[in-house]
Amino acid sequence: MSIKRLDLMVGRIARMERPPTGQSRRSADVGCMEGGTMRRLLGAAGVLAMLAAVCVQAAPSTLPESGCFRIHVRLNGRAIADPAAVTVRGKTGESTLSLEGGCFKVPAFLLAEESLDVAFAAANSNISLVAIHTSFFADTWEVDLADKKFRGDVSLPKGARVSEACAVVFHGGEPERAMSQTLCWTPLSVRR
Repeated sequence: MSIKRLDLMVGRIARMERPPTGQSRRSADVGCMEGGTMRRLLGAAGVLAMLAAVCVQAAPSTLPESGCFRIHVRLNGRAIADPAAVTVRGKTGESTLSLEGGCFKVPAFLLAEESLDVAFAAANSNISLVAIHTSFFADTWEVDLADKKFRGDVSLPKGARVSEACAVVFHGGEPERAMSQTLCWTPLSVRR
C-alpha cells in the first residue's frame, strides 16, 4: 500500500469525525459518549490497523515460500556442510536444484505431485530420501546421520544398520514432524 493511498484513507477517517450536516452534536450522541468521541476512537483504531497492515507488507518475510526448502545436515550430532545442490524426482520428471536465496526452489510441476524423492551429497556420501510429501517442501529440514548410534529419540526398525539410516526433522509448524529411513545413506566411493 502506497503512502499516498494511506494519506487518502486517513483523510477519509478524519472527515468522519465531523457530525453529519444538519445535525447538532447532541443528536449524534451514542450512549454516554459523544458521537464525535466514538468516531475519533474508531478512526484512531482504523489508522492503527492500516499502519499495522503496511508494516506487515513492508517487513521482509522470514518464512520460506511454498516450494522453497532448506537442508541442514549433522553427522554424529555435529553440523557438517549443507548440500549446495539437490535432485528432486517425481513421476512427471526430475530437476536438479541449486541454492537460491538460501533455499532450494522446487518447480511447480513437481509440487503438483503427492510426494517426491530427494537426493544430495553430504558427508562424502550420497543421501537419498524417498516419498517425501510435497507439503514439507516449504520447511527447513534437519537430516541426522550417525556412524554407530542416533540420539535417544530416533527409532529404527529391528535389524536396520545405523550407518545406512537417516533421521529427518521437518521444522515447519507445531508440532515438528520427524521420520527415519533406512538404506538412504551410501558412501560416494567404496575403497577395497
